[in-house]
Amino acid sequence: MSMFAASICILLFVDSVSGICSSPGPHRDLPNPGYLQLKSFPIGTWLIPMDEKQLDSSGKFNLAVYGFIVAALWENLDVYWIISGCKPTNGVDFTVSARRLYPIWNEAPNYHEDFRYGAFAIIQPHYAYRVYAKYALEVVARGLEPPSIYDMEEQMILEVRHKLKQKPRIAVLAIEDEPNLHTDILQAAGLKEGKHFFNDINVNEHSCYSLVTHPGVDLLDDPSLVLNVLDFVKSGGNFFAQDRAALVYEQMHFLLNLKTTRLTSGSKTWNKNGKVPFGSVHYPDLAYLQFKHSDGFNYSSNDGSWDSGNVAALANYPGNVYVDLKTDLIFKTMAGQVIGYPEGKLGGMVFYMAGQQYRSDCKKPLCSQNAMRMFMNVVLIPAKVNKTCRGIHVKKNKRCQTSGPPSHWCPDNVGPQYCDWNVACETMPHCMTLKMLLERACLVIPIIAIHV
Repeated sequence: MSMFAASICILLFVDSVSGICSSPGPHRDLPNPGYLQLKSFPIGTWLIPMDEKQLDSSGKFNLAVYGFIVAALWENLDVYWIISGCKPTNGVDFTVSARRLYPIWNEAPNYHEDFRYGAFAIIQPHYAYRVYAKYALEVVARGLEPPSIYDMEEQMILEVRHKLKQKPRIAVLAIEDEPNLHTDILQAAGLKEGKHFFNDINVNEHSCYSLVTHPGVDLLDDPSLVLNVLDFVKSGGNFFAQDRAALVYEQMHFLLNLKTTRLTSGSKTWNKNGKVPFGSVHYPDLAYLQFKHSDGFNYSSNDGSWDSGNVAALANYPGNVYVDLKTDLIFKTMAGQVIGYPEGKLGGMVFYMAGQQYRSDCKKPLCSQNAMRMFMNVVLIPAKVNKTCRGIHVKKNKRCQTSGPPSHWCPDNVGPQYCDWNVACETMPHCMTLKMLLERACLVIPIIAIHV
């Protein structure tokens, strides 16, 4: 193909994507991103699916995939979050020729594989392999399963919502060693307490966290806590409040910009024209809402918790979004930037979710596990971190450059993402068993032998 023809193809691609978003928004975490970040990904790029290709051996979505993304970021790998802007509910983000690499090699490539619900891409497969090998051993030891990884077998231009540049570090507003829903989810997703997340109630605008969460535990008798969290969010950090906590924080108007707007407790405040049809998701391209929408999500709430909200009031602040997947009356979740945050800047995101239970089951017609996915999506959404918090910024990975000192190259004298596996890096054996997994840190779900 000539250079001129290639340029035409790229221009047509950009125009076709741009045409979907008729009303671009100012911020990449809010609906209708006001820009397009198109990137060409080479053959051999790792794709981490977030749809049915990521089911574990029991048929449930494998939450450990989030732990691998976090582990990759903590090893300074370049991770891209691929979400098609303004896509429809359950829409396809992209279609590409790909085959499964791990944990079970698929000899037959799939030339028409759809990826949905916000897949991730890594263009440093050799270093990612080493991170995956270590992570696979760790999660197997914890009773979890390694996530599925796919190899992209053609060059592809994809739409990048985020290039992740932070090592997620979460403060859960709970007493140290006190069990709570949020630390349970983080552990189930493969994250490590004391490294990736902490029970910490002493947060402020200078705290070195990307996200602060309040799981609904009773810490709300201290008014200074709410003010400290507000300072944290206004400085660029992200915040997730669940259940009754959302009621308390919103008294300080984190999100809703009308003094007359409030979240209600114990009653249903509804405008008849503000009802949402059952099973609907507003703004399905929002990073927060990357899950299988057709399955819905289910959880319970008790008296005194956040049971409903005034949907009509949200029309006055279009930066907020909402979801209703249980009935046409119960308002369940909201996201937006804290009031007063600089428009168009990363960070300052606030997420509210009603309900008190997360479960790992996914039974028809509603899937409890999707609420857990929403929480973990928030963990990965970028924030603006204090410049003094150098430890959680992803460093530029000089190991994968294609020019420079030979010490940065693979032994076959090319950049790592292009080098020959058989020459430069350890390859997988022809047959792997659990014993070999433990001895050689190769990748396989235990108890089975795999022939490749």
